[in-house]
Amino acid sequence: MKNQTGFTLIELVIVIIILGILSATAIPKFINLQSDAKKAVLDGFVGGFNSADSMVMSKATILGLKYSETVTPVGDTGVDIQYGHMTLTKENIEAAMHISGISLKFNPGSVKQSGSLMAYPGKEKSNLDLLIGKKCWVYITRDKSIPGEIDKAITAITEISITKNYSGC
Repeated sequence: MKNQTGFTLIELVIVIIILGILSATAIPKFINLQSDAKKAVLDGFVGGFNSADSMVMSKATILGLKYSETVTPVGDTGVDIQYGHMTLTKENIEAAMHISGISLKFNPGSVKQSGSLMAYPGKEKSNLDLLIGKKCWVYITRDKSIPGEIDKAITAITEISITKNYSGC
């Protein structure tokens, strides 16, 4: 008499069904990980930006450049400042921070704005894709303080304003 070992067809089908049920309940949790990762990358960029700006402000103060009205390089760092803050240009941010996985888009701004910067995960996108497509970005801007309409003298650059849009991450 021969001993047969192994699984029957019914046992194999039951195991496959159980694995299918388990994967159907676990997959939605893993799908959301990519969205959470994009948000975490952008939040990390914002934290790094704030730290880099503080360090640049400290170095500018030490060098006596804190109140420089014009765009001024800070030593040999490759970083430019104005009124003691980093200027919001793509090249300036890339010189101050080592970033990867994030693309930057610069808008030069107006008389009352020192420019703005949009950071988003992934490769370069057009302005239209950023505004109409899936919205997953951080918008950083800093306004200029103009005390009166008569002299039009810019006296300072205000604190940064950070707008986060994670609706399409």
